[in-house]
Amino acid sequence: MNFCKLCCLVFFLLSNAVFAKSEGHILSASTNSALEFNKGTYSDSYNATFNLDVGYDYAFANGLQLGGNFETIIYSHSSVWKLGAGPAYNFNHKNIENSFFAGLKVGTISTHYGSYTNISGFISIEGGKRFRLMENVSYVPGVIVEKILGSNTPDASFAFEFFRLSLIF
Repeated sequence: MNFCKLCCLVFFLLSNAVFAKSEGHILSASTNSALEFNKGTYSDSYNATFNLDVGYDYAFANGLQLGGNFETIIYSHSSVWKLGAGPAYNFNHKNIENSFFAGLKVGTISTHYGSYTNISGFISIEGGKRFRLMENVSYVPGVIVEKILGSNTPDASFAFEFFRLSLIF
């Protein structure tokens, strides 16, 4: 299945989830361009990337949420697959559609470049703000700081997400 068909299928499935009315579930998806700033061992780099990120979280009444996500990142000659899970906290837990949040994720990352494949762990810290657009739909810009564990990159990478939506039901 090519990447475009996969994107269409994910968004079709997520758009049908809007009609569910139970409380506390958060489905999020982003198909975005991200500008990443990395300070590497050999040189600084700035990458424009295309990615698809889908996730599910369950928000508890006290503001805590637990969940996970799957992300694929497509570069010009390589790809990255990530699977992560962890907690987050909604600072306005009475209205999570309009809440600041912060989260921590740990997981595995698989990098593919030609015949080369590398599998490592990662840890990331995320912060952002949900802005309610309509019933059950929020716009979610944010910042992610991520460190790949065991890599030669001494510093963490910073990513700014500009085009992320969440379905909250």
